[in-house]
Amino acid sequence: EPNGASLSFATGGFNTLQIQTTHLPQVLASNATRCVVQGGINDFSAGRTPAQAPTTLRQMWASLSSAGITPIATTVLPDAANVARQVFIAATNVLIRANAAADGVALCDWSSAVEISPGVGSVTDFPDNIHPNQLGCVKIGKVLASTIA
Repeated sequence: EPNGASLSFATGGFNTLQIQTTHLPQVLASNATRCVVQGGINDFSAGRTPAQAPTTLRQMWASLSSAGITPIATTVLPDAANVARQVFIAATNVLIRANAAADGVALCDWSSAVEISPGVGSVTDFPDNIHPNQLGCVKIGKVLASTIA
């Protein structure tokens, strides 16, 4: 990140396999020194299990590390209404936390800042039940800032 520059590679709706295939090569070809790797919620919609997203994320962290890019893992943000998705998120986050610790990858555990219980978000922070509003963004932004500081 020379002179504070940043790159952003994202496509709404992508699951972790799609991120790995599409955006990871772009990051690896860039001059990035670190990369915040966020993904997992769309794996639920794609019918993947809670174990599959963390496995794919772990592969991306290893690829980044091998290329000299510091990966920063993130937990999956909670859901405020869909019980099945909440269960998926809670189980996925347990594995993300464990894998990041085992691999020595920095973890931005921003879900902890906005959860009222594992996988469950508040409509105060997620008025559409899944996307954070300004209040939710401030909370997760503070966690990200402290993680990368």
